[in-house]
Amino acid sequence: RWVTPIDTILNMHKSMLQLNMFLIVAFSLTNWEVNCQSTPNVSYPLVMIPGTAGCQAFAILKNDPDQKPLPVWLNLKFFAFIKHFTEYFKLQYDAKTGQSYDADGVDIIFPGWGETWSIENLDETPNMFSEYFGALVYVLRKDPFYVSNFTMRGAPYDFRKAPNENVKFFDKLKGLIEETYINAKQRPIVLLPHSMGCLYALWFLKKCDIQWKKKYIKSVVFSSCPFGGSVKTVKVEASGDNFGVFLRSPLSFRHVQRSMPSLTFLFPDSRLWPPSEPLITTPTTNYSSADYERFFNDINYTVGYRMWTDTHSLVDGLEMPTGIDDIHCIHGSNLSTTDRIAYDAPSLFYNRFPDQVPLLIPGDGDGTVSIRSLEYCRNWPGVKYYILPGAEHVHILSDIRHINIVLKILNANITHG
Repeated sequence: RWVTPIDTILNMHKSMLQLNMFLIVAFSLTNWEVNCQSTPNVSYPLVMIPGTAGCQAFAILKNDPDQKPLPVWLNLKFFAFIKHFTEYFKLQYDAKTGQSYDADGVDIIFPGWGETWSIENLDETPNMFSEYFGALVYVLRKDPFYVSNFTMRGAPYDFRKAPNENVKFFDKLKGLIEETYINAKQRPIVLLPHSMGCLYALWFLKKCDIQWKKKYIKSVVFSSCPFGGSVKTVKVEASGDNFGVFLRSPLSFRHVQRSMPSLTFLFPDSRLWPPSEPLITTPTTNYSSADYERFFNDINYTVGYRMWTDTHSLVDGLEMPTGIDDIHCIHGSNLSTTDRIAYDAPSLFYNRFPDQVPLLIPGDGDGTVSIRSLEYCRNWPGVKYYILPGAEHVHILSDIRHINIVLKILNANITHG
């Protein structure tokens, strides 16, 4: 057969292609660990940040140092003995310093840093009613890559406080992420914050430089995030919340709940709840997002206004984080959610405002946070947005739809129905 110039050119081209393919394969193999983001079957490590009341808490009694730490959150027996719960768990606020402290005679600790047990189930004796991240952790353990306190981490913190008081959280979380990155053979992590944990994540990401975020964080998954706050927090500040325990009045828990600066940290943002829209109505006056000082004066808790001024501008929940290439936003909808709070005039049957159980005027949301706050992330360019109708604020973490989304983002090697 005659070898034409065209044959020569084609053979040279074929040889070059083979050489290129060899070099590409060799380069990929030698750089697999460093460049694992481009490898389709690689699972990514996970760091979870819980929200309000989202991790176990224990009390150390100073007058009895030999006693083992006493579980206080979540401890169902304290719903029967509320006085003890309040004595242990309340904070004392110093208006001069803007700092809050544990009650006299007790130290409250939030153990399990880096581990998952304290956020899997909120009760020391796990049960279905207090499950939190447990379902997700259970599924992930089916992939041998995911090991608690190694490639699957929890970041518990004192959820009673806003970020300005949890100053060590930033350095601890940064170190945890870097450690997890190394544990996972230099694979960047997926950050999964829930509820108020999302605002902590935004606060953290704002403080980190772009180069660090590009290296260590693959994705951020905001779950049930109150980007613009929640009306429910105003109701809790005024009249308390009974955590769904119907045998107890919400007023029973108000004292301890009011002592937590994280409550005012989550007050509705005036950019989403304008001054023209009342949050609370009474027979004599209304309160909007422009009336927080008057509100706290009228409920006779002026220190609450100081807490709000200290915390409300710590994090701009409406501002998209920079330096993160892959942002996801997941929340529930179509559940009755407090949108306005109405109080009756005092009578034989009703105490004076705010010492009564008010009427809760519902709107759309996830049962805790209104839809306008949850969905604000839709305004961020490039965000991957998921809405799960019927998914409740906390139980969304156990929702198979939510779990499947997270598994896909993690690229977890799990097959399940």
